Amino acid sequence: MNLRRASDAGEMVDARYARGIQVGSHTTQINHFYSVGAADRWPVRVGAVPIPADCYQVRNESRLMEQHLGSETGSTRVAVLSGLGGAGKSQVAVAYARGCSDEVDLEMWVVATSRESIISTYAEAAAALGHAGTGDAVRAAEWFLSWLQHTDRAWLIVLDDLADPADLQGLWPDGSRGRVLITTRRTDAVLSAHGRRRIDIGVFSPDQACAYLAAKLEPAVTPQPANEIAGLVEALHHLPLALAQAAAFILDRDDTCGGYAARFADRRRSLVDLFPRDALADDYRTTIAVTWSLSVDAADQLAPGGMCRPVLQVASVLDPHGFPSGLLETEEITEYVGVMAAAPSTPLELAAASPQDCRDALRNLARFSLLTINPSDPQRAVSVHPLVQRATIEQLTEEHLDVLAQAAGLALSEYWPTIERDPRLGQVLRANTGTLADRHTDALWRGAARSVLLRAGRSLGESGLVTAAVDHTERMVREARRILGPEHPDTLTAENDLGCWQGEAGDITTAINTLTSAFYQQDQFLGHDHPNTLMTRANLGHWRGMNGNPQEAVRWLEQALQAELCALDPHHHTVLATRAYLAHWRGETGDADGAARLYLELHADQQRSLGPDDPDTLRTRNNAIYWLGVATGAPESLEELLAHQERVLGRGHPDTFATRNNIIFLHGEDDPRTAATSWKRLLEDQQKVLDPQHPSIFRTRNNLAVLRGNSGDAAGALQDLEELLAEQRHSLPQKHPYILETMVNIAYFTAETGDAPNATRRFEEVVTLSAEIHGFDHDRTIDARTALAYWRSRAGQQHCASLELNQLLADCLQWRGPNNPRTRRAERLRDLHSDAQDSSTDH
Repeated sequence: MNLRRASDAGEMVDARYARGIQVGSHTTQINHFYSVGAADRWPVRVGAVPIPADCYQVRNESRLMEQHLGSETGSTRVAVLSGLGGAGKSQVAVAYARGCSDEVDLEMWVVATSRESIISTYAEAAAALGHAGTGDAVRAAEWFLSWLQHTDRAWLIVLDDLADPADLQGLWPDGSRGRVLITTRRTDAVLSAHGRRRIDIGVFSPDQACAYLAAKLEPAVTPQPANEIAGLVEALHHLPLALAQAAAFILDRDDTCGGYAARFADRRRSLVDLFPRDALADDYRTTIAVTWSLSVDAADQLAPGGMCRPVLQVASVLDPHGFPSGLLETEEITEYVGVMAAAPSTPLELAAASPQDCRDALRNLARFSLLTINPSDPQRAVSVHPLVQRATIEQLTEEHLDVLAQAAGLALSEYWPTIERDPRLGQVLRANTGTLADRHTDALWRGAARSVLLRAGRSLGESGLVTAAVDHTERMVREARRILGPEHPDTLTAENDLGCWQGEAGDITTAINTLTSAFYQQDQFLGHDHPNTLMTRANLGHWRGMNGNPQEAVRWLEQALQAELCALDPHHHTVLATRAYLAHWRGETGDADGAARLYLELHADQQRSLGPDDPDTLRTRNNAIYWLGVATGAPESLEELLAHQERVLGRGHPDTFATRNNIIFLHGEDDPRTAATSWKRLLEDQQKVLDPQHPSIFRTRNNLAVLRGNSGDAAGALQDLEELLAEQRHSLPQKHPYILETMVNIAYFTAETGDAPNATRRFEEVVTLSAEIHGFDHDRTIDARTALAYWRSRAGQQHCASLELNQLLADCLQWRGPNNPRTRRAERLRDLHSDAQDSSTDH
C-alpha cells in the first residue's frame, strides 16, 4: 500500500513495512509512520556507563532490584532507586548495568538531570539505531520510543539522577523486551505507579561501611586500626558519599581515621573543610554540601514556595533519629517558617505559615529524600540524616541559630502533653530536648525556651528515671549559673528541682542541703513571699519529713501554708501542693483521721480549681481513700478510681499502675494465688511501656517475691530478691530506699530459712544502710536494730545481743518515751533475752 505524505513535494512513501502511532484530532486522523531502522552492528551502547565504584559493597536493596528487573512479566520492568543524595544509588545502577551488559542488545545510560538531556540522549540512540533524522530531537525521540515498543531486541535504559519525574512525561520507555532503571532523590507517587517498583536506598549497614572504608584505606601509608575505622564510620553515620570523600581526604593527606574523626568532631570545622572538592571519589560529581543544597533549592520551588528550607532548618536542630510531625504544626514553628519564607518587605503579622503549609513543605522535602517520613512510627515520624542536619545548620549565622533554637525549644514545650499517657512519646520528646540542648545550650538559656529543659527533667523523674533526672538537673544548674548567674530566679528554680530529685533518688541529706541553700537565696533575692520561695520552703518541709522527722515536717508545713495563704490565691498550685504534703505527714505522725479529713477537703477544692481529671486531683483521691481505710479499718473500693485513671491517664501511666498495685495488695492476704496471678499480669503490662529500671517495676517484682516467700517458698523468694537487688544496685543510687526495702526482705527470708548467722549478717547491713538513709533514730532503723539483736541471740552471740538490746532500749526511751510501742517491744525482748540467759546459767 502506497500512501502520500502530506508535504509540498508530494513524494510517495513506501509504508508497507512501517510501524507507527496514530494521533486523532477531532474528525481528522493523522498517521505517523516510521521505518524500522537497523544498527550497523549489535550490541548498541549509548551514553557512557560510569566506572564501577571502588570497593563496591553489594546491598540487600540491589538484590531486590535485580529480582524485579529479572522477572518475566510480558511488559516493561521498571525499578526506581530512590534515596538521599550520596547514598550510592548510581553505584548500584552502575554495578547492575555492567553486570547485565552481555544480556541486552541496547544499553543506554541517560543523565536525566533535565528533560532536554533525556530527549537529546533518546535522539542519539535513534541515530545509533539507524534513524535518518532531520535534526529535530523531539521527532527523533518519538521514533526511538516507538522502536522500543515494537523491537524484539532486549534493551536496558538507565535514567540516572532524575531531577524531576515530570521531565519523563511522554518519555517513559515502554516495551515488552525492556528494562528501565532510574536513580533519583525523589519519592513522588508517579515513581511507584503502573507497576514500577520504587526501592529506597539507605546508607551502608555498619558492617558494609567498615568493610568499605577498610578496603578504601588499604593503600594508606599509615595503618588504620579497626577500632578507629569503626569510630569514623559511626561518626559519618554510614553515608557512602561521606565515607568515600573521607577516605580520599585521609589518603591524600596521609591522615588517620582517628585524626579525621577528631577533625569531624570539631564543630568549628565546616563540611566544606572536611569534604573539599579535591577529595571527590568514586565518580561523585559534587561534594556533600553542594549535593543537598541543590536539592533544597529544587524542593523550595514546589508549592508552598520557600517553606522547605525553614522546615528543614527546624528538623536539623532536633533528634536525627526522629520526632513527631505534629511538632512542625505548633504555633511557634508555623510562625518561624512563615517569617523565614516571607519576602523581606512582608509585615510580620502577615508572614505566617499554616499547619497545612508546613505539612506540604515536609512532604516536598521527603520527595527529594532530604528527610524520611515514617507514618508507622508517629512518635519518630520525621527523621533527618545527621550530615544533612549539619550541612543545613552551617549555612546559618549565629543570630539565626539563636532564633531557630528558641523556636524549636518553645515548640517542644507547646507540644509536650500535660499528662504523659504515652511513655514512648515522653522518651522521644526528652531525646529531642537533649539534642537541642547539646548543640545550642546558650541559645536556649538566653530566652523563654529554657522552660523545656525543666520540663524534660521533670519528665525523667516522673517516668521513674530519677538518677537520670538528677544528672540532667545538675547540668541545668551548672549552665544556669554560668549563663544567667547564681541569683537568677530560673537558676534557683533549677536548684529547687535538683533538691527534689536528689531526694527521690534516695540522697535525702544532700536534698535537704540543696533545698536549704535554694530557699535562703530565694528569700534573699526574690523575697519571702515570692511563689518560688514559698514552693521551695514547702519542698524542704516534705524532705525533712522523709528524713525521719514527721512531726517537724508537720510544724514546718503548717507555717509554710500560713505564709502562702497570706501571699497567694488559695487555689494557687503551690498552696494545693503544700496542703497535700501536710495531709501526708499528718497521717505519718499517726493521725489517720486528720490525714483523711485534709485529703478530702483538698480533693473537693482540686475538683473545683483543677477539675476531676487532673492528675493531682486523682492522686489526692487515691490518698484520701487510703487514709480513710487506715482510719476506719474498712478501706473503700479502688476499682472506680482505677477506671477513672485508665480513662484519663491511660493504662500505662505510673499512677494507674500504682492503684492496680494497691488493689492487689488489699486483697492479697485473702487470696494469695489470685494476687500472684494479678501481680504477674501487672508486671507484664508495666514491662511493655516502662523502662526496665522504673520504680514501679521494681516494686511489683518485690511484691511477687515477698508473696512467694509468704506462701512457703523462702528459698525461691531469696533467689528472686537477690536478682532484684543486683539490678537495683546497678541502676539506682546506692542509698535508694528501694534497695533498703529489698535488703530488709532478703534478711527476713534468710531468717525464715533458719540460717541465723547469715540472717545476722544481713540485718547488720540493713542497720548500716538504714542509718545512712534515715538516721539512727528513725523508726525503720530501730526496727532493723531490734531484728538484729534478736538474730544475734539466735546465732549464739549472747554478749553482743545483750549490749545491743540494752542500748536499743535506752535509745527508745530517749527518743520515743516509755509508752511507745517500739520502746515496749525493745523492753520485752530485753527481758526475754535476760530470762533465757539466767535460765542457761542455772542449768
